Amino acid sequence: MKFKAILVKILAIALVLSSILGTAYAGSANSGESALVFSDVSEDDYYYEAVMYMTAKGILHGTTTPVNGVGEYTPEKEMSRAEFISVVTMIYYGSDVDFLPKAPGAAWYANYYTVALEKGIITEVAMPDDSVTLKQGCTRQEMSMIIVNALKNATGETADRLVSTSKIADWDSIGTYYRDYVRTAYSMGILTGVDSKGTFNPKGTLNRGQAALVLYKMMEKSERSTPNFDVVESTIVDGHQEFVEGSRHNECKEGDVVIKADGTRVVLEKKWGILGAGHGVDIWTGVVTSAGVEMQVGYNWTDGSPILMDDRGETHTGMEWLTISEQAHPSRYGIMTGTEGEVYNIWFIYHDGFGWGYYGPHR
Repeated sequence: MKFKAILVKILAIALVLSSILGTAYAGSANSGESALVFSDVSEDDYYYEAVMYMTAKGILHGTTTPVNGVGEYTPEKEMSRAEFISVVTMIYYGSDVDFLPKAPGAAWYANYYTVALEKGIITEVAMPDDSVTLKQGCTRQEMSMIIVNALKNATGETADRLVSTSKIADWDSIGTYYRDYVRTAYSMGILTGVDSKGTFNPKGTLNRGQAALVLYKMMEKSERSTPNFDVVESTIVDGHQEFVEGSRHNECKEGDVVIKADGTRVVLEKKWGILGAGHGVDIWTGVVTSAGVEMQVGYNWTDGSPILMDDRGETHTGMEWLTISEQAHPSRYGIMTGTEGEVYNIWFIYHDGFGWGYYGPHR
């Protein structure tokens, strides 16, 4: 097994985490079975095999001292950001963590955080070194960032192709910073959502049952799901294409219809010469070029600028965003003042003493 040597080595390191992630005995690293029965984990639970595997390897632990060989795992208990970062870092960079001296008075997770930062598992912007923040529950979208970065930087693994965003039922509710991570994790078969619709629940808090399953799939490719790469092709109605946002379609033109996840139909029009400006829809992800390339946020288009997304999911090229920021600015139409917090043209917010600030994407 690819990770066998790593798993044996990290058992010693796992003892450091045991007081935080649980204290129950986990069994031998080579046994392949847990020596512990958990009273709150049954064979019918979706995370059963994952919990048994992870505790048998000594990576995760129970939360109580076992009595007569029976303990508790507490699968519904939330996992903090510090805990999840530490477990993932332990798996892939345990020796690096072990090499660092323990600073007097430092938090138990300090060395794990330092290595995670150095290895690109996290960034200080997305996961600041703040004890209050790190001790709070890790959101599912933050989890996606951590696992995708860890696999890419530690093993070189990433998705060969991407599923359509239409396969993720609540795509629009995912923070724009995390969307590529979530889509990649779905495309790798590590994430499948919390229901049959593929709902991701991005701002939900990661719990110990979910964490065990995600870690299991990271380490054992054979346990991953088979991604559904089928796409909903655009249809032609009255000479205009209609497509579900994120699904495969041709380059858009005025009159085309974008169908959002909630069923809302948006007819594309031009504003300031930009197709779809102010519409709040993604018209780039899923575009199939003449070369057969499926575009997505972050790609470059014919003007040489990247395709960028705002916090509502609206996408344009960098050059288009530059035009929008100039054309939509309040001062262009003589609107120079406002009230604290006032929003103008979606992307501008007024702050007393500072004036209008642009909060859209920058090229």
